Amino acid sequence: MGKGNKKLADSAALQLLTLCNGNAPLMAKAQIVQQEFNKVRTVDKLVKNQSQLMLNKVLHSTRAMDTGMRTLLELYGAMPANQYSMGAYLVQLRKGKDGGFGRLNGELSKRIQTTVVDKRNRFLHAAGQYPTKSEAEQIIGDVESYLQTILNLA
Repeated sequence: MGKGNKKLADSAALQLLTLCNGNAPLMAKAQIVQQEFNKVRTVDKLVKNQSQLMLNKVLHSTRAMDTGMRTLLELYGAMPANQYSMGAYLVQLRKGKDGGFGRLNGELSKRIQTTVVDKRNRFLHAAGQYPTKSEAEQIIGDVESYLQTILNLA
């Protein structure tokens, strides 16, 4: 699809919204996750430069994952103290939460770190670095798949 898997992204956003049902602030964050995934598919109309377009797609998809992970952790009162990064969220997800959510497999956590977090950081924190179309598509696909897997821990 090149713009992410709409069904998988929508499913993850709906699952997060369902998990947060009744908690208005977290439901609002879940809606923001959906909006970020929508931006991955609509940014083509706004950004014509291919390099900048791919960077925008990576930005919006990883923001969706970041906010989705944070929202899940907030829902279960498991946010790491004063740490707001995907790496810190992965550490917390590996710990799990008794009576809340299951533990994220350590090997999967490492794969998420390598294939999403490290690649995102490479492109978003270094001037002049842009993902190719295939790199962006891979990151977006991984984001959607991994976020669904993380939400399934609940």
